[in-house]
Amino acid sequence: MSLAPAVAELRGDTCVDYLGSAMLAVVAARLVEVYALIGVVVGGWFALRAAPRLDPAARGASLALRLLLWPGAAALWPWVLVRARRGASLPVESTAHRRAERAPS
Repeated sequence: MSLAPAVAELRGDTCVDYLGSAMLAVVAARLVEVYALIGVVVGGWFALRAAPRLDPAARGASLALRLLLWPGAAALWPWVLVRARRGASLPVESTAHRRAERAPS
């Protein structure tokens, strides 16, 4: 038994406010569940298939190491998909030393 309707009645709130908040909480929880589910699938795909293709350092990596990538890829799955779609190579560091090295003499 929930005390929320009784508390809402004491405060003078309507049940509609309580139900609206509850519905918002349910929708937010469902969105988090969907995000997490997609993340688990994309993270698994990345760790087991795409990591060696996208990152040269992961090419000779053991299965255990690639499984360690799974949680991070699951949490950041939108960025993982963008990088996989672009087929992006590793970013090139741009520092003053690198620019001076490339500058004509």
